[in-house]
Amino acid sequence: ENPVRAYKTAVTQFVAWSGARPWEVGPGPAQHWAVHLATEGKEETDPETGVTVRGPLSEATVSLKLAVLSSFYEFVQRRYTFPGPDGQYTTLWPADRANPFAVVERPKISPYGRAKYPTTHELQAMLSEINTACLTGKRDFALLYTVSTTCRRASEVLNMQWGDIQRLSDGNYSFQYRYKGGDIRRAVLTRQAFQAICAYLVADDRPPETMQDEDHIFIPLDPNRIKRLRPDAQVDPNQPLSNHQANAILKKYARRCGVDLNKAHLHALRHAGARLRVEQMKDQGGVDYLELMQLLGHSSLSVTQIYSQNVLEDPEDPGGQAAADALMPKGPRRRRYTPIAQQPALEGLEVQ
Repeated sequence: ENPVRAYKTAVTQFVAWSGARPWEVGPGPAQHWAVHLATEGKEETDPETGVTVRGPLSEATVSLKLAVLSSFYEFVQRRYTFPGPDGQYTTLWPADRANPFAVVERPKISPYGRAKYPTTHELQAMLSEINTACLTGKRDFALLYTVSTTCRRASEVLNMQWGDIQRLSDGNYSFQYRYKGGDIRRAVLTRQAFQAICAYLVADDRPPETMQDEDHIFIPLDPNRIKRLRPDAQVDPNQPLSNHQANAILKKYARRCGVDLNKAHLHALRHAGARLRVEQMKDQGGVDYLELMQLLGHSSLSVTQIYSQNVLEDPEDPGGQAAADALMPKGPRRRRYTPIAQQPALEGLEVQ
């Protein structure tokens, strides 16, 4: 939902600003839009004075909005066609006409540069904080443990249905999920994660043998609570947990453990789980990037290597500590005091 909203906003804002129809846009308006975003694209209203102030958007936001528009024109040129009166198919943007946003230089953004995620110790602490003796704890543990061990994106786990799960020959399980762009893929679900899910379903009075293929696994514990608060509300008992609800669950345990709440979001568990895998691979002799690519569901090995270098790998400097120790002065670092009578007098001045 968030990417759809972001794309729609980016296109709508540009069309409203330019005052031109999309097929009338050339490189000029595209360049001017980039300058507008970088100088006054952010609009804020002072709640006290009501005065609206404009300022620059962040480089990451500018890059995103320009990328959206470039993708939009690429789509209508290469992939979107419609039939004419003669039955022939044509495109909205002729093949011999350049993408107006292809010539706009976007800010260079470091991939995953702002990623924040819990350490392995913090992740273990949050999972250990969950009371699995009650229904709420069983659900929360099953959800957070599954995300951490599968390293899948939040939406791919939250939208999991019972029919997506299949048993593998090695005793583990797999589950089907919808990847970016709509592709259907499968990921491994360990025995421990599957057992945690089953324990939660039994406690929720939805034992596995009664589950239907279309039943979502992770749902609010009491959907009828909304009905009691708002009798006219339409309640779907098979509605999966939202990303907001799932993040609230994680933040609850992060707060109890003293973990930075900026690290407490479901996507951070994907990072944390992947980092743990990398640490284990290093202990065994080296990182298998192909295995890591399959685990994370990346489209190419190069994406996995960039992800690993920017998120999972700590910088190393084996000799750095020895150099720092050698350069650090020994003992108290204070200016040596020289009595003023012993200091050389400046020419033309008398020492008082």
